[in-house]
Amino acid sequence: MRSKSVLYMETAQQLLYEKAVQSMDKYQYNKAIKMFEMLIKREPRNPEHYCNLAGALAEIGDFVGSNEKLKYVLDHLEPGMTECYFYMANNYANMEEWEDSEEAIKYYLENDELGEYIEDCQEMLDFFVTDLRRKPIKIQKIQSRQGYAEHDEARQLLETGKFDEAIEKLNSLIKTNPDFLPAYNNLALAYYYRGDYERAKQSVQIVLHREPENLHGLCNQAILLHHEGEEEQLDLLLKRLSKLKPMYADHLFKLATTMGMLGRDTVAYELFVSISKSKFQEVEIDSCFYHYTAVAAFNLGYMQEARKWWMLADKTEPVTQIPKFFLFHINRYLDFTEKPSFKLKYHFQLPFSDLLKKLFKRTKKLENINESEEQFMMHSFAWALQSSEKELRKLVFDGLTLIGDQAVNRFLSKSGLMRSKPWTDWPESWASVIELSLFAVKDRIEHYFTQDMESIWLDFYKFSNKKKPELSNTAAWSAALQYVTAKMHDVDCTFSELSTRYNVSARTISRYADEIVITCDPLKKWDELNNQVKSILSPNKERNQEELECKK
Repeated sequence: MRSKSVLYMETAQQLLYEKAVQSMDKYQYNKAIKMFEMLIKREPRNPEHYCNLAGALAEIGDFVGSNEKLKYVLDHLEPGMTECYFYMANNYANMEEWEDSEEAIKYYLENDELGEYIEDCQEMLDFFVTDLRRKPIKIQKIQSRQGYAEHDEARQLLETGKFDEAIEKLNSLIKTNPDFLPAYNNLALAYYYRGDYERAKQSVQIVLHREPENLHGLCNQAILLHHEGEEEQLDLLLKRLSKLKPMYADHLFKLATTMGMLGRDTVAYELFVSISKSKFQEVEIDSCFYHYTAVAAFNLGYMQEARKWWMLADKTEPVTQIPKFFLFHINRYLDFTEKPSFKLKYHFQLPFSDLLKKLFKRTKKLENINESEEQFMMHSFAWALQSSEKELRKLVFDGLTLIGDQAVNRFLSKSGLMRSKPWTDWPESWASVIELSLFAVKDRIEHYFTQDMESIWLDFYKFSNKKKPELSNTAAWSAALQYVTAKMHDVDCTFSELSTRYNVSARTISRYADEIVITCDPLKKWDELNNQVKSILSPNKERNQEELECKK
């Protein structure tokens, strides 16, 4: 049992401390200083008393004395009390000792694990740069936000559809910081988007086991229940989520995107709009946010509203092509009273991968797509092929090439890109070769090149087998045609480059190129072609190492 004298001493010190704090609140700093000094005499090993005394000294302008108390704490009592560096930084700033203040801020940010004064430090550093015109100091890391930068990078990869890269970065982050639950939440989404539902479920379970009320975890669980068709459990969970009143904007944003992904576009749109009108300090209203809001409006048939949000997205981040792509479509829909009979996904990325997958499924499995979605798909490809983005055009062109002849020709004719040419009535595979070849060099090769390409293929068709059998590998034939035309005009082109682009063997391209040259040989007007190309393709001539390898 503790003695009455000990209890009396603790009570007296507590009363003395409370009086000192009251004196500080009443701006009676000298009185507070005396009381804190009395507390130090009674408890000379308590670092809190020294810090409080340092604060009172700073209030009366004794910044040197304040720093002396703080240094004593760090040197003799509690070296890990990193908040002392923040207090010292303020004292140095008040004494206009800017360099010492910056060093104290730097140490605080790089070593303090709680980060209570991060925003204050940022304001001070901004003042040093903007008002005092000092050079920004280099912060190696912010200890209290360890993992946040990597997590933001992973989140951006996730939003742009780079799921494998996001998974790799998130797994690496979890290894170094296993208690960082936001990484598990985004890892669950990355696995979900990639189709690895079992691992997605495992990540969600880890989060909810540690924090049963974690909103991000509950939202991810709802997405997985929807995917598995567990509608009864999903309804119960959604009722639970609907009762939540998130205090933070990122929680509200997560709830909005989740509702959108579950097909609750009305709830999603209302939440997005409420975020845009709120005064949340921590939310970043960026191009991605405006895009999601526009998607919700589009799915509800609010075309004017969708256009407004995509215009804001384009204005916020004019470099990205995503808002421009959807504005291209929305302007078409505004001209018609009929609403689109399909919904957009809540992804901040161009939808060409999904569109090509759908076209592939339709071609291979006779899957039906409604007319509205068909129009969206065709105009999307037309937009891409006319885009200045080379990688985007290559994605669409290569995708169409790999899908097959009928789908490609159907696309070309419906999108209005199939021109009136002699090959209109040819077998589909033969017509596809020249059309695909022309698209491959569109806008990046001089006009005479495309004219000669057409002439070569016309002559090859004319002098080939009269039965005109279907060509089994149109991609390889297109590559061969481009190679022959390129060599005729001394344009750089290799079998290996074309092999990679078309996903066919270099040997096959070389064999088809030989056949084109041999077949067109009798034509007198192609003497020049023969003289130039035969020297490269003839087995009697010396060839460069690359093409020798291709012939093996």
